[in-house]
Amino acid sequence: MAEDNNKGFWLVHTAKYFPNLALAIGNLFSDEKTKKDAAAFLCMSYSDVNLRAIAKIIDYEQPIVYFTQRSAAAAAQPFYDSTEIQKLVNGLHKYQPTASASGDGIRTLTAPGTVKIFASAPVAYSSDIYSNYIVKIMQKSMQVYTPGTTTTVLRKSCVGPLKLENVLGPITVEYTEIPIGQDSARWSVPKSDSDFICLCNTGRAANDAKYGATVACVLSKDAADLFRKMITKENLDACPEYNFTVYFASH
Repeated sequence: MAEDNNKGFWLVHTAKYFPNLALAIGNLFSDEKTKKDAAAFLCMSYSDVNLRAIAKIIDYEQPIVYFTQRSAAAAAQPFYDSTEIQKLVNGLHKYQPTASASGDGIRTLTAPGTVKIFASAPVAYSSDIYSNYIVKIMQKSMQVYTPGTTTTVLRKSCVGPLKLENVLGPITVEYTEIPIGQDSARWSVPKSDSDFICLCNTGRAANDAKYGATVACVLSKDAADLFRKMITKENLDACPEYNFTVYFASH
C-alpha cells in the first residue's frame, strides 16, 4: 500500500473477513464476522523500491488484489504505475514459476529490518511450501502452527537434520486459550534458535498445499520469543529425540 514520499507498507494477515479500512479506526473490528475468529496481523513499512520488489515476489502466489481507497497523493502515483504493481493488480504474468524467495531479505524502513519472503504458486498437486522451500532455503528446522489434529494436518517430517514439526493447538495468548476451530492464524518459528518469526496466509492442512501461499519471516528475537512461549509439550507434535551413548572398549 503506497503512502507518500516514496514509502508505504505491506500488511500480512490471516483474517477471513478483512475490516473496512474506510471506517474510523475504532470500528475496524466491530463487525460480527471479524470478531468471530482469532487472527494475526503483521504490518511492515518499506521504501517504494522494496514494495515493488515484494509485489514481484508475491505475484507467484496469484493473489487477489483489491482497493478500498486509492490514495490521491501525487507522490503515490508512480508506485501504482510501476510495472511490478500493474502486473500484480492486473494479473499480467502469463507464466507462474513454482516458487520464489527473497534471498537475503528485504529491509523494512524501521527495525527489525530484515524480512525473508517466500511465495509459491497454486499447483495441481499438493505442494507444501514449508517442507519444499522454507526449511531447505533457510536451512533451519521449523515448528509450524496449524490449528488441527494429526489427521487433518500434513505429517511432521523427522528424517534428516532438518525437521518440520506441527504445533496443533490450542494455544494460549495472554491467559486466554484460543480454541482450534476459532483461530485463523498461521505462523512458524525455527526450532533451534529464536531469531525469526514467520507469519503466513496458509498452514500445513492437506487442503492448504493446493493453493498459492505467501510466508513472511521477520528477523526479530523478541517477537519470536513471544510466539515460542505459545508452544507447549501438549500442543506440539514433536519429532522424537534420540540419545546415543558411545562405549569404548580396550583390549
